[in-house]
Amino acid sequence: MADSKAPCLAIFLLLLTWCWASGSPSDDPTSNVSIDWETVTAVSNTSCTLQVVVNPLLRRESPVHDQIFESLADLGADYVRYVPWLPYPKLGVAELEPPSGTALCRMLNGEDGNNETATLSCGEGTIAKIDFASFGTPTGSCGDLALGKCHAANSTTIVSSMCLGKTSCAIPVNVDVFGEPCENVVKQFFVQVQCTPASNHTYWDFSVIDPMTEDFMNATKNHTAIINFSTIPAWLYKTSKRVLYPDNPDRLASPGYTQGNELVDPTGKDLGDYYGRLVSYYTQG
Repeated sequence: MADSKAPCLAIFLLLLTWCWASGSPSDDPTSNVSIDWETVTAVSNTSCTLQVVVNPLLRRESPVHDQIFESLADLGADYVRYVPWLPYPKLGVAELEPPSGTALCRMLNGEDGNNETATLSCGEGTIAKIDFASFGTPTGSCGDLALGKCHAANSTTIVSSMCLGKTSCAIPVNVDVFGEPCENVVKQFFVQVQCTPASNHTYWDFSVIDPMTEDFMNATKNHTAIINFSTIPAWLYKTSKRVLYPDNPDRLASPGYTQGNELVDPTGKDLGDYYGRLVSYYTQG
């Protein structure tokens, strides 16, 4: 059977070759194009530019801060893109915690031996009640905090003595203050209080972001610049647990700060509200 098929295949290929060679000129896929080089329909210009990504070296405390922004100004480039982004959450996200209603929270995520300070402020009001306090391994988010397996039993007592009846207070977070509830464990400190009179609390904080942004705008003065706050707050995404971030602005987030891939609000309204508030801060104050 195989031998009888070979002549048929040869005849088929021969006919195919003959059909291709004898095709009419109208079958030619090529076309002639007439170009009028004297007519200008559009002008395309290319600009040499760069991207400035926020990182600790851009902060005013950095030893190379001045040289960086002087060089950027000397470059005189247009369309420089300024990008606060995810590796350093406190340098790139203006609201790291969601609005919490009448509950005022502070959550330190544990690093550097917990030598941090938790600051609470009720503005013109006073701290009237301690809803929750734990130095150890608490879990949850503001309004839904819970004790973990490790907990300093004196947490609420210490916070009460430092904060109740005051407009603001600063709580040193370390084992010297709370004792050692569990050795060889990275500890966190979560606290939630109520203010009098009651008010709604948000967690906008531009104190670290603004100086870098101001220096960038000054260095690109008289040139078109592109501001790109590219990192979406983690709390706008569905995640199995609260996404932690370093309390120290100069520390990298580990694990990564962006962990969700599905918005809590599928309509995108909450996301739009965040960027609307962010833009209005810089355009309207």
